[in-house]
Amino acid sequence: MNSCIAVLITVYNRKDKTLACLSDVYSLSRSEGDVIDVFLVDGGSSDGTPHAIAEAFPDVKLEVCDGLYWAGGMRRAWNEALATGKNYSHFLLVNDDTRLYSGALSSLLHAESSFPGGIYVGATKDPVTGSCSYGGRRLLMPGHEKSSMCLPDGKLHEVDLGNANIMLVSHGAYEKLGILSDAYTHGIADYDYTLSAVSAGIPVVLAADYCGECRDDHGNSWVSQGSSIREKIKYLYSPKGLAYREYMLYVRKFFPKDLVSLKAKLWLKTFFPFLWEFKRGK
Repeated sequence: MNSCIAVLITVYNRKDKTLACLSDVYSLSRSEGDVIDVFLVDGGSSDGTPHAIAEAFPDVKLEVCDGLYWAGGMRRAWNEALATGKNYSHFLLVNDDTRLYSGALSSLLHAESSFPGGIYVGATKDPVTGSCSYGGRRLLMPGHEKSSMCLPDGKLHEVDLGNANIMLVSHGAYEKLGILSDAYTHGIADYDYTLSAVSAGIPVVLAADYCGECRDDHGNSWVSQGSSIREKIKYLYSPKGLAYREYMLYVRKFFPKDLVSLKAKLWLKTFFPFLWEFKRGK
């Protein structure tokens, strides 16, 4: 059975990585007759990314939307795909700093054959360390936020949380869940989406094998102890920092039992980051 897949990507000032990712997308192994349409939202790049995309990949449905972060850009790309009126069988969410293996799509569709109507997560390997950088996670205890990474081992595994570095959403899952929640500006939206799927009885499945490579280069999730109070508070509320308001909304929605402890953790991380610096240095 042929597939009609909408690929959704959000980019910002990573021209070379974006072009490499698009090259991988168009090189994905797929059956004859399968269709891939790419919908890409640029958040207002100043490094010539839109022009480079238009020249190298004229088939990409490109839109420039200044000021959009990842979650907002992905929603915009998703809505653009829906506006075409095409009956897409799948929506493939990809981060532009991810290098896709040629068999990634086949691996994700294989997962669908065992768990129809679900969401399929492709794990990525850090090209420098060789460790798993993004993928699927399992909650350690129901109703609590702590989780552990689930590593690809040649078998399919159901997970609770999935990163959208490589994530294939079936049409059936989309019909029940819709698109990413508009409650999030940048991050968290993929975790919200997969947890919502699990709550709705929709399978979230980690593909059996690694589907690509992506460097885990986020660094510390806090600013240094020597930073000013203003800088620390700014990072606490920033969409690309701790995103305090949105994270608290996420916690209230899925982990209300952990609300007090996780709120306290964010404030401690903001004002006493040396505790985390000491822990990391051990």
